[in-house]
Amino acid sequence: MESREKLLGTFQRAIDSPYCKYSKTRVCQGDILRESPIIEWEFTDSSYKEYNIIKNTLAYAVVMTQDCDLEQDYKNRNEEVCEKHDKHMQSILVCPAYPAEKFRVGEHLKHINLVVEKWNSERFKKNKRPEK
Repeated sequence: MESREKLLGTFQRAIDSPYCKYSKTRVCQGDILRESPIIEWEFTDSSYKEYNIIKNTLAYAVVMTQDCDLEQDYKNRNEEVCEKHDKHMQSILVCPAYPAEKFRVGEHLKHINLVVEKWNSERFKKNKRPEK
């Protein structure tokens, strides 16, 4: 069974700061993954029967799957004898994350040719983590 280090080595941890360190050997809710490969599809006709498959990469992704589910999956996959695999998760829910400065100036989706609203300094300050 793949260890957390091996899995995260595949995706590369994006944040190595001491903000939240723990010694778990599995993927956990809230983990930030870097350079995560994803597959998207783009419909090419109005009937939604024809589509193109697009391989893409998320610069950053935050693991959103509940930690209790991730822990149960990890335990089930590491059992010596596992007759049934109905408790194995087939996917992990992640959401994209973007560097704050790129988000503020509306450039975080530039790589897919989307233009989004810029946030002025006052609006952006309301959403930043408060300084301690």
